[in-house]
Amino acid sequence: VEWVQDTIPPERLLTFNVKQGWGPLCEYLGYPIPDSPFPHVHTRSKLEGEMFFLELITWIWPLAIIVPLAFVMMVGKLISSMFSQTQKK
Repeated sequence: VEWVQDTIPPERLLTFNVKQGWGPLCEYLGYPIPDSPFPHVHTRSKLEGEMFFLELITWIWPLAIIVPLAFVMMVGKLISSMFSQTQKK
């Protein structure tokens, strides 16, 4: 950050924290401040919810492969055992 601030002329650089809202951003861009509130998309609770969802997917997606595969294997064994029993008769 310091290197960028030292390299770029101040009139061409906006060092901005989203907690500051529309003010500094609109002033820098030369636009009026909108009536709508500044979008705070990544609230702590939203990020925690997204992280929980990602962790859940990380652990659940293998089940989408393992469960059907196990089912096919069990059905295959069942058919195989039924077929071998009919061959013995």
